[in-house]
Amino acid sequence: MSDSPLILLVDDSQIQCKIYAGALKASGYNVVVGHNGREGVTLALEHRPDLILMDISMPEMDGLSATRELRSYPEMAEVPILALTATTDPVELQKARESGYTDSVDKSGDRALVLEKVQSWLS
Repeated sequence: MSDSPLILLVDDSQIQCKIYAGALKASGYNVVVGHNGREGVTLALEHRPDLILMDISMPEMDGLSATRELRSYPEMAEVPILALTATTDPVELQKARESGYTDSVDKSGDRALVLEKVQSWLS
């Protein structure tokens, strides 16, 4: 693996994963993909990513629960976890922050905006 930052992308949508993993890889990032919160926790602990993009609504374990669990591990306390979400509801975004998400990014918008947000957290 190269010295490029490692991004963990966790989303239950195969299409979203393809879109964002492709864009991240094209921007020079290494990417590991999970499809639910439980898998995301396992992959995060195994790979120790530099940043996590995690959907909020997923089967098996949602992103809020997965983020709370990740924040319970000292090695995950400082890793930026961005909520990859289509919601703009302030109440839902507040719940995400309270569960331990560092920030949020609108997955229904332009991929370039997601890449800009990722870069801002890794610089």
